[in-house]
Amino acid sequence: MKLFLNILFTILALALAIWLFLIIREPIKLKAENKVKKNAITKRLEDVRTAQFAYKDVKGKYANDWDSLIYVCKYDSISIIKTVGDPDDTTKITSYDTLYEKIIHKFPENFHFDSLKFIPYTSGAIFKLEADVINQRGVDVHVFQVTDTKPFDPEYPLVLGSMTEVNTSGNWK
Repeated sequence: MKLFLNILFTILALALAIWLFLIIREPIKLKAENKVKKNAITKRLEDVRTAQFAYKDVKGKYANDWDSLIYVCKYDSISIIKTVGDPDDTTKITSYDTLYEKIIHKFPENFHFDSLKFIPYTSGAIFKLEADVINQRGVDVHVFQVTDTKPFDPEYPLVLGSMTEVNTSGNWK
């Protein structure tokens, strides 16, 4: 009987130790997974910001739909004005040359623009994209906002930009 109780308590102690290990490990594992998801989503939002800046360079405003943003980034070019000489020196001739660079070159090689609107680690969820013009201290300013519609942390959705103030940074910084 004494041997039976020793074996039973040993098995019970091992089972409790394993259970305790799993309970402690689960939040740590979840936190690590959330960090990976957050990094992927913030990287995608930063790519959207780069695309919006390029779109504004071409069109003069921010895009408020994904199709036009993706199309412009894939196929349009930005004009770059090259200055030869010193424009402040009136004794020498200054010339200007306009060059055109494809927007696609602002992104890494093999970048998939069609995936720009999709939220990583979701089954096809799409970021909400908004753009408008607001009046800030008497000046009309173009603004945009990109919102995570399926946040991995429902209490803290990631947002890039703002529709109420001039802000092109994300709320994760």
